[in-house]
Amino acid sequence: MILFVFLVFTATLASCGDKRGANQKADADSQVKVLATVNDVPITEYDVQQSLKRSVGHGEEVNPEAAQNVLQAIVRDELIYQKSVELGLDKDQAYLKKLKEAEAQLRAAQRREFYI
Repeated sequence: MILFVFLVFTATLASCGDKRGANQKADADSQVKVLATVNDVPITEYDVQQSLKRSVGHGEEVNPEAAQNVLQAIVRDELIYQKSVELGLDKDQAYLKKLKEAEAQLRAAQRREFYI
C-alpha cells in the first residue's frame, strides 16, 4: 500500500512539470512523509527518492518492486547503523575521519547553495 501511494505521488509530480510552485510544495511534503520508523528514526519518502536517484540510471523508470527494495535496504542499513553505535563502533578512528570528510562536504555544499 505504501509503495502504491509512493508511485502515485511520483507520477503526480512528473505530470506537473510546468507548475514550479506546486512542485516545490510537493517536494517539501515528500521530505516529511514517513514511510517507516526504525526505533524512533523516521525513514521518509525523500530518503527513498535520494537512494533511487543513486541506484537508477537517468531516465529509467522505477518499478514498484525496486522502490520497495530500496525502502527495505534503508531500513536494514538503519538497523545496522543503530547496532553499530550500540556496540561503540562509531568511535573508530577510520569511521570518524570519513564522517568529518562528509560533514566538510555538506558544509561546502551549503555554502555553495547561496551562490547559485
